[in-house]
Amino acid sequence: MESLVGEHGVEGKESKTPIEAVAQVLASSKFLQNIGLVPATKKSSNGGDPTRVADLEEELESEKQNTLEVRAQLDALKKKVEESEQARDKELEKINDLQKGADETNALLRRLFSLNK
Repeated sequence: MESLVGEHGVEGKESKTPIEAVAQVLASSKFLQNIGLVPATKKSSNGGDPTRVADLEEELESEKQNTLEVRAQLDALKKKVEESEQARDKELEKINDLQKGADETNALLRRLFSLNK
């Protein structure tokens, strides 16, 4: 790595930074793969086993379907929550109106009692 960083630029190119040198060395090293930090890359470029591909496509389709079902359930729950919030707001408005009416009635009764004294 030190030699990569220490090399002078060739044909107008700048010398490599320490980060670039480490990246180049790690890319060609099997150390990280051997200790399990980086998965080994596949050497085949033929597209893989057709049955495995079909299984993965089926699994993907199943996951998409599950996602759609969960999204539909989520939308239904959001709608219920919104309806509940609207109903709660209406109930709070009714409670406030009843409280105002009770306060007005109490004030009227106090005036009546004060007149009778």
